[in-house]
Amino acid sequence: MPVERDRLVGDRLSLESRMKSIWPRFGITGFNVRRKDAPARLEALRDRQGQPLPPNTQNELRRLLARHVLIESHIREIEAARDAALAGQPDAVATLDDEMRKMILLLVRIPGIAAETATILVVECLARHFPNARALGGYAGLTGTPFSSGGSQRDQGLSKGGNPRLRKCLVQLAWRWQRLLPDHALSLWFRERTGGAAKGRIRKVMIIAMARKLLILLWKLATTGVIPQGLRLKDA
Repeated sequence: MPVERDRLVGDRLSLESRMKSIWPRFGITGFNVRRKDAPARLEALRDRQGQPLPPNTQNELRRLLARHVLIESHIREIEAARDAALAGQPDAVATLDDEMRKMILLLVRIPGIAAETATILVVECLARHFPNARALGGYAGLTGTPFSSGGSQRDQGLSKGGNPRLRKCLVQLAWRWQRLLPDHALSLWFRERTGGAAKGRIRKVMIIAMARKLLILLWKLATTGVIPQGLRLKDA
């Protein structure tokens, strides 16, 4: 279910990019294709001279917007099925077993982790067995590739292996974690090692390291149920 949703979200973004590439040609700004009344507003669009858009352009936009509306409905359908499974509704499609459901419901109590993120983390990783934290990080593709030549040893950076969907989810979560939990130990650890730099390579390197630490923290929470020190959960 998370894989299909990711593909649909990608298709939605592709359609939005195509429509956004059309607006500047006619001086159109501020048109939100995700509004419910977007189809009706499309008919009222005018170019910078106040004239209706050319028929070919109008027809192209109608087709793109119709596909966008269809994809949105499919995404909502998948999200509704996920929410029904999490709520334990008897008529819900059995996409999650009881253990997965418990893990997801626990993770969504953490600020910054919504149902979709929690589902990806559990289905893609946390519901699996890992012998240790290094194996966990390797599965997510968050461990470095060692390089040895003569007497020197160094890290070549991230390997190309691992689960790319899980890695992307964790990196995005790591950025949100700093914003929503600025006083947590992981956020303080990141700021200390980046020296408050607004951008640059060091931030990219350290966000990967933080994502790995965050994965281990969530793994221990999901598998043991023990709340890590300094982490306050929302009420169930």
